Amino acid sequence: MDTYNVVVGAVVMHDDQVLLLQRSVKEKFLPGAWGIPAGKASYGEPLEDAVLRELKEETGLTGTISKMTGSTWFLSEVDGELLRNLQVNFLIECDSRQVRLDPSSDDHRWISRDDLDDAEVDDFTRGVLCRALPGIDESTGSRSDEVFPIR
Repeated sequence: MDTYNVVVGAVVMHDDQVLLLQRSVKEKFLPGAWGIPAGKASYGEPLEDAVLRELKEETGLTGTISKMTGSTWFLSEVDGELLRNLQVNFLIECDSRQVRLDPSSDDHRWISRDDLDDAEVDDFTRGVLCRALPGIDESTGSRSDEVFPIR
């Protein structure tokens, strides 16, 4: 039987800059990678509530959802078990730039929209950003068949 997760992602904007987080090197899933605030939605939790909760937990920030920007499937692996994940992404206008990281992240950066083409993000995150913020170069797109192992 297949196992599925629903994940929410926050493309966070403040003064025309986008927030990127660097995952802790201690994390099992994509340690050290740069990406957007994201996490699992709880069963029955409205996705809008889940993304604002994840944003608050991971960064201490609050904001307003501007729109849902799309969804992407990806595969991950935990202890040899394949998981199918649906990530639903939202564009969020943030109230502040005062980030308070939780232990799941080691660092953060605010990057102007103009500099996102050069951001150190993987193909999946670049695809999420391109769908949320038209005009960013998507020379590489996200691949739904890529498996991200969790060790």
